[in-house]
Amino acid sequence: MSLLRNATGLMVDRAGKIRYYFRNAKCEVAERNLFSLKIASVGGVFLTLFIYAVSRLVYGAWKMTWHGWLLIIVLAAFSLFALLYGKRRTIDFNTVQAVCIFFISITIILLVNISVFPFPHEPESLIGCYLILVPLFFIIRPLIITLLVITGGAIFCILAYMFKTPLSASHDIFTTILGMIFSLIVLAYTCRLRSNDYFSREKYRKLSHTDLLTGLLNKRSYEFLCQQQLKERDVDSPCALFVFDIDNFKRINDTYGHIMGDRVLELVGKNLSAYFREGDLVGRIGGDEFSAFVCIRGSCDAISLRAEQILAEIQECACRELNVEVTMSLGIAIIQRGAVKFHELYANADKALYSLKRSPGKGWQINIIK
Repeated sequence: MSLLRNATGLMVDRAGKIRYYFRNAKCEVAERNLFSLKIASVGGVFLTLFIYAVSRLVYGAWKMTWHGWLLIIVLAAFSLFALLYGKRRTIDFNTVQAVCIFFISITIILLVNISVFPFPHEPESLIGCYLILVPLFFIIRPLIITLLVITGGAIFCILAYMFKTPLSASHDIFTTILGMIFSLIVLAYTCRLRSNDYFSREKYRKLSHTDLLTGLLNKRSYEFLCQQQLKERDVDSPCALFVFDIDNFKRINDTYGHIMGDRVLELVGKNLSAYFREGDLVGRIGGDEFSAFVCIRGSCDAISLRAEQILAEIQECACRELNVEVTMSLGIAIIQRGAVKFHELYANADKALYSLKRSPGKGWQINIIK
């Protein structure tokens, strides 16, 4: 089974990529399925009416049975849903998935009905063709599509055997089984292509937002996401911006070489990424400068303790893993309530950092924005 290393260094196989796709691309999948539902239902109405018109033209006495009219009504109902639901500002993944599964199920039932009962002497190929089109149109988990295809095809084959003439039944069973096989082949390839495409786009999107050496957010992405969180935050919720600077980083490069310097940067990035919570933002914003943005839960007094723990852990880890003395200075800006812009928060943290650099003492200093 082929393996691919993604931007975060994880190994992901084909099945893993498909699971990753359905777990992380829900908005994209919902939009595509809603569009496919619209095309399939609206197109189905016009195609059915077109077939009716051509049949009337070729066979003047031919009339559409109630089975056909019922199909048109059902397709029109789904068309109306797709058109109205598509105007919503937010599209719910689970709702669209459920409607698409119901659409596939009900159309299979109606096509089976049309193909078996009105004309038991006539051979049909509708079911086989439709089963092939299902995985092309709709993005639904492979197991569900497989169950729908096999169940729908099996029901049709059983009813054709029971109610159609032997010659028509043998033709219909053959074309339906062939359609089921091709449907599952199409399903395998479309799932693979869609998941590979999404996975590749995600990988390169992450790379464009990531500092390659440390795996943290790069400067541009970090600042953008901080600005977004500051805009969306409740003005009564406190938040803090940490700015870290490695002390005497040039001396480390000059003494141990640039390879060791890179290893120190990697170690700092790994420790900062592990220390902060999942919802926090951590980025590398300069050569040896790092930053983290956090929404404070609880008392602001805990920030001092947190600062000491971070600096102590990085120093201990560098000594243990690299056998190098690494200390860091940390400036922190805290806004307890009220609106603030990123550049203002960063300027206060930077001011605290370089005030600390000018008068060495403890490894951190806090500026509280009034």
